[in-house]
Amino acid sequence: MIRKFLALSLAVLMLTACGTEKVSETSAPNTTKPTQKPEPQITKTAEVEVLGCRFADRVLPTDFEVFVGCYPAAEGEVYVDLPLRVTNTCEYNIDGKNVTGSFEYAGKRYAMQLAVEENAGDFANEEKYVPAGESRVVHLFYRVNGAAAETEITVNYTVLGEEKQITVSGAAEPALEDKHLLQIGDVFRREGAYSLEVVDCMISNSLRATGEGAVKYYVNGYQVLCLVLKLHNEGDEPLAFLEGYVLAGQQPEFATIQKESEDRKELEDMTDALEAGEEQILHLWVPVPLGTTVTDAAMRCNVLGDSFYCCPVG
Repeated sequence: MIRKFLALSLAVLMLTACGTEKVSETSAPNTTKPTQKPEPQITKTAEVEVLGCRFADRVLPTDFEVFVGCYPAAEGEVYVDLPLRVTNTCEYNIDGKNVTGSFEYAGKRYAMQLAVEENAGDFANEEKYVPAGESRVVHLFYRVNGAAAETEITVNYTVLGEEKQITVSGAAEPALEDKHLLQIGDVFRREGAYSLEVVDCMISNSLRATGEGAVKYYVNGYQVLCLVLKLHNEGDEPLAFLEGYVLAGQQPEFATIQKESEDRKELEDMTDALEAGEEQILHLWVPVPLGTTVTDAAMRCNVLGDSFYCCPVG
């Protein structure tokens, strides 16, 4: 469940949501061979959220601070990148035949490549589609001469047969504020996937569950930066990806993830995925050496491709 390594090799930008639309597509039956029985019609439906469209030196997954894979920079060239969050609301996969894009530059037409984020920090190598019932960030992108960033380019894209246009905006480096900000008491819900509530976020000299009379745990020589979440798996499959980390300089320190016992008095190691319908109170914590002055500390958290940050109180 927790990514323990970095391989900064493969590279897109963290972009701002611009609204959600519902689209659908029905494939026509096969009529090329009238002697055969026509194939049944297949209707694909999805909710599509446009996350922006920018020029970028690299194509990065949602968690631009800690990523495993990216589409790298090339000298003298720039990417045109259009990321979309596609929530598949049907029982069939949505793939590169259903999501396409193109643009014109310097008299040439460029058909865009498709990449699907596997989680917040990587791209899928083989399964370049949005599985039935799941939500994924999909990138339409292509690399052209860097001079393109000084021109106005319009991307024409199609999702499930519905054609749209969007103008490419100027390049901008992603920042922490581009992630979802969480504060104590906030509730975030990804329809049909999961919901989370922020119970607490603090720097403390001990750890403890939320129940009355809970056991206190100490890490010798350290305080802890801890994010406490109530996480509910609302999907049909185990919740396969969850991680937390803080940045120590430019390097991540990944969080230990523990769950509360049934009586809410003890903390237990979180070794298995959250099963469908299951709810747990989880503690994501990182040790902080005693005497360390902590400024601008924030716990980063990735859940099924969504990327968050939360600053400690007190």
